[in-house]
Amino acid sequence: MSSRCASSPVPSTRLSRARRLRNALTALQERYGPRSIRLGADFFDLSAPHGDGTDRPLTTGSLGLDLIATGLPRGGITEYAGVDGAGKESLALAALVACQRSGDGALLVDADNAGDFDALAAAGVNLDALVLACPTTAAEAWHILTAVSTADALDLVVLFSLSALLGFPDSGWGAHRLPQHLTRLVTTLRHSRTAVLLTNHPIPASWVATHDAASGLSCPWRTAGGDAIAQAARLRVALEPAGVRMTAWGDLAAVRTVVTVVKHRGQAHAPHLPLEIGPGGPDRSAELVALGLSTGCLRETALGLALDDAVLGRSVERAAVALAAQPDLADALERRIRVAWGVTPHLGAMGRAESAESAGLR
Repeated sequence: MSSRCASSPVPSTRLSRARRLRNALTALQERYGPRSIRLGADFFDLSAPHGDGTDRPLTTGSLGLDLIATGLPRGGITEYAGVDGAGKESLALAALVACQRSGDGALLVDADNAGDFDALAAAGVNLDALVLACPTTAAEAWHILTAVSTADALDLVVLFSLSALLGFPDSGWGAHRLPQHLTRLVTTLRHSRTAVLLTNHPIPASWVATHDAASGLSCPWRTAGGDAIAQAARLRVALEPAGVRMTAWGDLAAVRTVVTVVKHRGQAHAPHLPLEIGPGGPDRSAELVALGLSTGCLRETALGLALDDAVLGRSVERAAVALAAQPDLADALERRIRVAWGVTPHLGAMGRAESAESAGLR
């Protein structure tokens, strides 16, 4: 490791980040064993801060969510919540892949114990640049999260999942102490460049209705962790399944999901965004069509959906196929959408059924 650092010039900031990360992970391995942390071959080869030293926003994995929430908040917690099959893990992995491709460092904490290297590689994850933690107890998981956040050497930490973490049988580390753990993590992140993204499960509506009636509180959307995670997270995103898209051969191509921003910067929001999420994350072409229609960048003409004089197709599906086949046109539409977003701040004016129907995703 030292020979590699000496063989090529590395900025001092980059070296200090790598050193802090190495020290934190070495201490964790000494405490919990070498199998608790898997280090990618290039885990210490981290990027120096970009431009004038300020950190770029981290993508959420979705263009629409980036426009709504301006990316994942550094120094804060983001929650992606949905039932199994809603695509929350794939969306989180899309954010992790984008982080890696930008040259930033990422850690995946697999509390679900469902790590599949083939699936991670299929999602585009660079395993050589990934730090993978596989905690076996809740105490170990919280120590890993806190230690990495304190080191402030990684850009993104993804946790699969908070609900699995709460299911660990550790005495004294269960759900009743979640507020303390989250408060400690939030305090640690306050002066950090690291963003923590966790997946979670919603609490069944019947339980919520009973609980709220008994407590006298009104909470329309609750997830595992209850009020503790609702208060700790700076960005909360709900994913609701809205069907599937199949290939011509009958294989599953993508999960159709309606994404709702439940909380952003402490404020409650309710924009709805239809996505098609496959193994590699959201389908960019389908999302561009949905955003293009909502912002008015795409027009419905007698010949079909059109971007200026370029006719894409008579249906949303055909328009998405056309954009996928013409990357330059897709890039032009994305630029147009980003410009229009200053006039159309979010999709909140569209109801959930209306947004999904207009995008052809329900």
